[in-house]
Order: sequence, then C-alpha cells, then structure tokens
Amino acid sequence: LESCAALTSHTEGADKAADELAYRATAESAVLLKNEAHTLPIAKRKKIALIGDVAFCGCHEFLDALTSALEASGATVVGRARGYALETDAPDAELTSEALELARHADILLFFVGTDGEREKYVANTKNLSLPANQDMLARELKRSGKTTVALLESRCSVDIAAIEQLSALMVLSCASVAAARACADLLTGEINP
Repeated sequence: LESCAALTSHTEGADKAADELAYRATAESAVLLKNEAHTLPIAKRKKIALIGDVAFCGCHEFLDALTSALEASGATVVGRARGYALETDAPDAELTSEALELARHADILLFFVGTDGEREKYVANTKNLSLPANQDMLARELKRSGKTTVALLESRCSVDIAAIEQLSALMVLSCASVAAARACADLLTGEINP
C-alpha cells in the first residue's frame, strides 16, 4: 500500500484512484474483534453519537464525511463530543460531562479511541501498553450509561484493550481520510464486512 501521507492527502478534485485506494485500505484492513448481541451492523433509523478526540484530531473532514455517510444510510447523528483530550492522559470533567450528556440522546455510541503520534513514537521503550487513563475512564462511564457502545480503535502501535473490550462491539480501523470515513460507515452499517 501507499504511504499514509498519500492516503490522507485530500484536495479539491483529488484523484479518484487515490480515494478508491484509501477506501479499500480502510475496508480491507478493518478487524472486528467483538460484536456482542449483534450490535453491528447498525440498524437504520438509529440515533448515533460520535465520541472521542481521536476522530477530532485526525483528518478534519473525517467527522463530516462519516456523519454524511451514516445519515445517507438512514441513521441520525445526534452530535459529536471530544470526551477526552488526546494530548494528555488526565481526565477532563467538562469533556467527560459533555460526552455523557450527548450519550443520553443516542441509541448507539461510536467511541473513537487510540493513541497520538507522541505515544506511538515511544511505545517500544515502555512497558505500559494501556490506553490513556482518560479514555479508559470514559469507556467505563459509557459502559455504566447502559448505552450500546461501539469502540473504534485507531492506533499505529500495540495497546491493551482491557478497558474497551467490555463495550458492545470493538473494531480496529483507520480514521485517516474522507474515503476512510465512507468505508467506516459502510463497515458499521453492514454494506461491507470487516
């Protein structure tokens, strides 16, 4: 496959072949690790909340494209919330509260988790493979909410998934581009299989 930079560069009138490659790369590399009680595919007419700073920190167009693709499939995206700050491990009460409030209005929560570039650079020199504490804590809060929650893990290094494996479903995938957002929506709604 081409480099990540080639997959994520997206300009007006971008080459359709590059978009197709990014779509296929996301679709074919996604791994469904858990699907409790047939959480996936997401049924039409469900209200969905997008939660997690990983999705906010990548390609800025990713969330817009994912929202459009999910809504085109018949779902309603009720909102987006960061939930935690990717650049730190420390929980942020305001971000957590915002995410939990948004969760109240949704049937299904898409919880984006993962690591940032700094953590990924040093993972070979650490014995701690845990997700950042703020993501771990929010995963537990979302589980306590009783809402169906799909964890979407985007990481370029190994991580301990103990905190998120307790959620309803868990998929590993790339959130790197607009084409990846379309593939993500198709994976979540059953248009394609992981």
